[in-house]
Amino acid sequence: MHIAWIGNSYVYYHDLPLMLAGLLAAGGVSSSSGQVTPGGQRLAQHAADLSVAALLEQPWDVAVLQDNSAVPGGADSGDRAASESALRDFFAPRLAGRRVLLYGTWGHAAGCAYARLRARYPDYATMQRLTTAGCEGYTQLLRAAGAEAELAPVGDAFELVHREEVEAGRDPLSPASLFRRLYAPDDLHPSRLGSYLAACVFFAALTGAHVEDSAAASRFRPSEAQAEHDRKMREKHGTLEITTRFWQK
Repeated sequence: MHIAWIGNSYVYYHDLPLMLAGLLAAGGVSSSSGQVTPGGQRLAQHAADLSVAALLEQPWDVAVLQDNSAVPGGADSGDRAASESALRDFFAPRLAGRRVLLYGTWGHAAGCAYARLRARYPDYATMQRLTTAGCEGYTQLLRAAGAEAELAPVGDAFELVHREEVEAGRDPLSPASLFRRLYAPDDLHPSRLGSYLAACVFFAALTGAHVEDSAAASRFRPSEAQAEHDRKMREKHGTLEITTRFWQK
């Protein structure tokens, strides 16, 4: 299975493609991937990027599309319209008849991290609700254009953790809460745990199985995945010291 990732830091934080590849391999599924994932990138910017067009011209089995986290919810109507135009005019002709996963992202933990949009996304729940609706809209747009599109509902998984914390009478923004531990200190990007949760959702979307019900749960070796991650990072960055240990607890 070859996966083409088109997104931004929500993909490359903790090397989500490699994390997913480890789960797939432990579950008996061989995979490879390519990616175009500049930080903060929006779908409209991807549509103007020649490297994205080149990636989509390569043989692949599944394409993953991810917008900037603040865009799907429509807080900036111009950015949202630009993403819809990119999906309709650039992506849809290239994805017709192909399998596509829309990366359903999460709301920022304490409301939008971008000051200019905070009034529209004042808290996690509002941002999550609008973001989920927007990602579902993207999925429907691509389906109408002939792509085999479905949503990978990572944001729903974050929301489930948030709801369970609230229902248990715990403050979801407490540093000790499971919900807060899904986030990096900036309350925007995923922590190692958050990226792992995303990998589990993608595993389920791609295989139709849950990680805990598959061989991946018992056969996955985090230390081996970390060693491979470090090797690739050193190949890419030379002698850069690897300080991000995404399997540490």
